[in-house]
Amino acid sequence: MGLFGGMFSRMYYGNPNQPELKRKDVERESRFKLFFTVLGVRFWPLVLLNLIFTVFWIPFLYVSIMFFVQLETAIESFGIMIVVTLAVALQLAGPVWAGMVYVIRTWADDAHAEMWSDLWYGVRKNWKNAVILNLINGVVMILFVMDVMFYFSGGFGAMAGAGLLAGAMGWLMVICCLVWLMMNMIMMPMAVRYDLKLRQVIKNALLLSIAELPRTLGIFLLAGGIFFGFLLLFVWAPFVSPLLMLPFVVFGMSFSLMISCSYSNFLFDKYMKPKEQGTAE
Repeated sequence: MGLFGGMFSRMYYGNPNQPELKRKDVERESRFKLFFTVLGVRFWPLVLLNLIFTVFWIPFLYVSIMFFVQLETAIESFGIMIVVTLAVALQLAGPVWAGMVYVIRTWADDAHAEMWSDLWYGVRKNWKNAVILNLINGVVMILFVMDVMFYFSGGFGAMAGAGLLAGAMGWLMVICCLVWLMMNMIMMPMAVRYDLKLRQVIKNALLLSIAELPRTLGIFLLAGGIFFGFLLLFVWAPFVSPLLMLPFVVFGMSFSLMISCSYSNFLFDKYMKPKEQGTAE
């Protein structure tokens, strides 16, 4: 009992032998080093948080698998309804996404946040912003799929071969979708940290993404590659091996959020000189 009790206590509270950093230590220590320090302390809580979040993603993941099963038919018949269903399923995870970001953003500064109480506090305080942002994410996802089908794969008739203008419009849409996805790394951490209107959050996230564009793109490729890579493994697992589901279920979301929240904290410290509103005490 002592062995298992210690294991579960470690999962909930983190490493008890690792002292938490003071604010002056956080400011002095590089973000790169701080990331690995926090990851070592919070590894098991991040796993537990990811398991909680996965429960709310079950509808989204189920629809994703159904989408891949019908992928060939969807392409041939322009299965936009499948993509719409996928976008709607995202909404179930939106409020919990806000709570998860609230906790992980605090942990990324090596500040204290309780697993359950601060998770649900983040949900209650930020669920409206999360729902609106996820609605926009759903629209962006639909537009991206339609853009690819319209301009790059011969969908909707003859526009795919319409020439230079059609190609330019297609790539412009791809770039806009990519920029929005990069902004997602910054918007929710900003929404839970500062008392800002959503339009201010979106505007500031765009400006910060542009100000640090090469670095933002690199972090996006790293964090997004981890998340979408593990998600694809999960989706393909029923056709290959159920074991492929484990990486996403165990740490696919929380680890990628740990990367993006650490980067967001770096941007906020550099550009925004915060008057913090939402940090857990």
